[in-house]
Amino acid sequence: MPAMRPEDVDYMLADAFNARDLAAATELYEPDASVRRLERDGGTVATGAKGIEEVMAGYVGLDPQMEIVVHHVTRAGDVALLRSQWRITGTDDAGDPIELAHNGVEVVRRQTGGEWRFVIDHPYGADRQFEVATIPARDSA
Repeated sequence: MPAMRPEDVDYMLADAFNARDLAAATELYEPDASVRRLERDGGTVATGAKGIEEVMAGYVGLDPQMEIVVHHVTRAGDVALLRSQWRITGTDDAGDPIELAHNGVEVVRRQTGGEWRFVIDHPYGADRQFEVATIPARDSA
């Protein structure tokens, strides 16, 4: 069943991870979408089907159990901005327990068939690490 509401994309991603279904996870992204890797994985941006599959395989490979909540959806026509909070527990490559927890920001777009897919996924884009104590002056040049 496709994601028929913007927030369904996040919930369906969690379902795909929990089912260890790499194909279902990657199908939630547009072919030219971008996803930022976690900082522990380099923090770079993966773009396109091959990059998305690589990043999703890393999550699925954790034998994950993912919990997620979408805090809000801001929609403008066929584009929506999501703000999520998620947690994954699983097992790393060495067989040790792992826990990842972040606050994500995602952009999704309605497709011609009515379903929604990720365009941009920043899994830790709303984490506190990006906060500053004082907002710096802008360079007006």
